[in-house]
Amino acid sequence: MKKLYLSPSSQENNLGPGNYNEEVVMNLIADAMMSELKAYPEILVMRNKRGNSYAGHIAESDAFKPDLHFALHSNASSGKARGCEIYCRDPSDLSSPGTQFSMILYRRISAMTPTGDRGIKVGTMAEVKTVHAYATLMEVAFHDNSDDALWITNHISEIAHESVLSLLDLWQIPYTNNGMNTALYKINQALVKNKLAPLDEKYWLANAATGKTCNGEYVKALILRVSKIIG
Repeated sequence: MKKLYLSPSSQENNLGPGNYNEEVVMNLIADAMMSELKAYPEILVMRNKRGNSYAGHIAESDAFKPDLHFALHSNASSGKARGCEIYCRDPSDLSSPGTQFSMILYRRISAMTPTGDRGIKVGTMAEVKTVHAYATLMEVAFHDNSDDALWITNHISEIAHESVLSLLDLWQIPYTNNGMNTALYKINQALVKNKLAPLDEKYWLANAATGKTCNGEYVKALILRVSKIIG
């Protein structure tokens, strides 16, 4: 059994063009990862509590004692910088699972990005330096750059999927091609690209039908059929 502490950003005030909100978008990536990771009972996942402080995330991670602490973030600079960069404790320590995961993840994510990327760097932030576990912090791209912000929101599913594949590579766990997860990724991607789905889950909570239920098998079949149409 491998243990993962998944820590999407709590920085709700980090905003970017096109109504981008770092906390919201990183949690959407984490949502997609959690959905896919359900297919892997050999990975036990704890996710941070939204709204908690970074000190709280670190304390929770330390108590959980994961094999890896994985923090999800997007970056900000001058509005002109672009690309992915990944942080770990010591990029030169190739024996460290944190370094190994950072290398695998960077290889996968940098292959997706539309620009040059920025490498694997020494992390001085608390979620890398202070947390007890081996740690990786990903700055997937720059949310204060309009092109990068749009790229992130249009590739939530793919970023999540490549992150999961990176974990499987690290821990040498065979990939399970789950048709249901693939369908959900296609639908989520199409909805976000066509601006048919609000990024904030508060919309869905506000519009949920209280006390109503639906047939799970019917929903599954419907999702799979829609995903084939989307292609």
